[in-house]
Amino acid sequence: YDLAKAIRNRAGRSYFKRLKGSLNRSENIPVLLFEAGYGWYDSREELQAAGIVASFTMSDNLGRWLSETLPEKMDYNNLRDVWQELRTNSEFHSFFVWQDIDFFPILEERLQFLVERLTLACLKAYEEVSDVLGSRVVRAFLASGLSTCTSHSAAQAAHRASIPVIIWQHGGIGYMNQPLVTYTDIMGADAFFVFGDGVVEKYLEPAKRLGTRLIPVGSASLEALSQKKLQNKKVEKLIPLSPGKKVVLYVTSNFYRN
Repeated sequence: YDLAKAIRNRAGRSYFKRLKGSLNRSENIPVLLFEAGYGWYDSREELQAAGIVASFTMSDNLGRWLSETLPEKMDYNNLRDVWQELRTNSEFHSFFVWQDIDFFPILEERLQFLVERLTLACLKAYEEVSDVLGSRVVRAFLASGLSTCTSHSAAQAAHRASIPVIIWQHGGIGYMNQPLVTYTDIMGADAFFVFGDGVVEKYLEPAKRLGTRLIPVGSASLEALSQKKLQNKKVEKLIPLSPGKKVVLYVTSNFYRN
């Protein structure tokens, strides 16, 4: 069964509800859920009804992978040599100079940490995910974003095993220029589930460049929210509302915690 092909053929709003009625299979389709909350969590009933089950779930254990690759536990002299070579390389240094202002001294400690420490954590993540994929039958790698270097390493392990990586949009994007989406959602994914055609239009160019298929499927989280009967007694006390009359709520921002 080609999960990626099925996704392409049945793309559209409420994808898994469509899939529920059209997919007639006796066996389950095992997937790996990697930090997959948001839409994946809110569509778990549709996933299960379609026979798509999580054979394994993993968290992005950046902290643990860092602690397991402490310098006293591993030989990282080669990485020290790499950093020394980089920090004295004029071309590398030039990336941090803007209008004759040299930002390298400010960033040097962080860049050193990235090369000497995060490289080892990424290798640890890659090895651990590879072990999971090698010991279980997994048809797809599902996530809600690849926002850390270790999550990208996990996705690369899936690519190496010829397992499609599918990301599902989990926030309000597309209405403004958000360049990080290219690196946290599109880069590293075979398919990127988005809320609608507007998001597809916004990120079509980087998706083509990176070879990622953009598929508008809607938002399982918004659908789950729309099906709930929401009542907030505290709000009703603060804002007297007239029963039976329409209420318009003006939201100044959709950013988290605003």
